[in-house]
Amino acid sequence: MKVLLLVQEQQRSIFDTWYNAIADGLEKCDIIRVSSDDQQRLKTFIKKSSIKLEQYDRVILFLRYKKMMRQVNFIQTIPNLTIIELDACQNYCESKYNGRFSAYFKQVPWVRILCTGKELAHRLQYEGFDAHFFSKAYDNQLLHNLNQTRDIELAFVGSLQTGVYKYRKAFLENLASKEDLTIINDKTRKRLFTNSK
Repeated sequence: MKVLLLVQEQQRSIFDTWYNAIADGLEKCDIIRVSSDDQQRLKTFIKKSSIKLEQYDRVILFLRYKKMMRQVNFIQTIPNLTIIELDACQNYCESKYNGRFSAYFKQVPWVRILCTGKELAHRLQYEGFDAHFFSKAYDNQLLHNLNQTRDIELAFVGSLQTGVYKYRKAFLENLASKEDLTIINDKTRKRLFTNSK
């Protein structure tokens, strides 16, 4: 299978090992990093880069949703399209994107959607979308067992900043009241909170 994987040039998380694992299992996989500016003008970027979409069995977009939703007319023309979407959970919670992922996907109903939430995949399937769950995993190139004594028994590494994560924050605060929990900011890797009981 020949696959084109268009991914964000700059991301909060590093997915290089994952991209390479995908490529290793395919006959051909072209991984192209798309800048933030070029994501806003994807049609122009593809034309300027002389990318021939029709030569691929599958075109996978792993780009910023808010930039893709403004280009649905072009996205509708991409053959054999798959979208990887890590933030579609915002479709079903109190957020500015509530319902907007569904509205976007209805404009490209033939697209395959890959998401990292099992319940999310079920909800999208219930709405009639070709949605599939794949689990998040750690990057064994970045995380290693150092065979050292752990100084943190229980930790959460991630974001709590936006309103979208208020339920996550409440859950973690409740857990921290009962267990030794360390919360670490996923951008700065700075300990935000440590509760030692």
